[in-house]
Amino acid sequence: MNANELRIGNYVNLDAPIQDKLIRIAPYHILEIYQCEIAKSKIPYKPIPLTEEILLKCEGFSLTSDYGDQKYYDNGKFGVCFDHDELVFFRCSIRNAVNNLIYDSEHFQYLHHFQNTMYSLTGEELKIEL
Repeated sequence: MNANELRIGNYVNLDAPIQDKLIRIAPYHILEIYQCEIAKSKIPYKPIPLTEEILLKCEGFSLTSDYGDQKYYDNGKFGVCFDHDELVFFRCSIRNAVNNLIYDSEHFQYLHHFQNTMYSLTGEELKIEL
């Protein structure tokens, strides 16, 4: 995970020797990450894989179609497909009176990537109950 991928509000795991600990990035974490970058030391956080279980903890997402190996989730504006437990695609359809916007992304591997994209598209934090 690169320091420039993280922003305030992202969920990550604290890279602890005994057990990972879930944390939400706060302003003081950003300072800590910056200090690690300057010192060229390892960032003490690990990314959280984006899984179907995690996606269902994101506000509004629910299973809409299940074709065995392929499962589709939607929250009304955004759609996500998992194939064999791996994220296949992310679809966004935002419509207004003037135009339509369709956004397709590469495979999201981690929750913080998904959070950042959702924030970029909506300007709002993705509500997650972890």
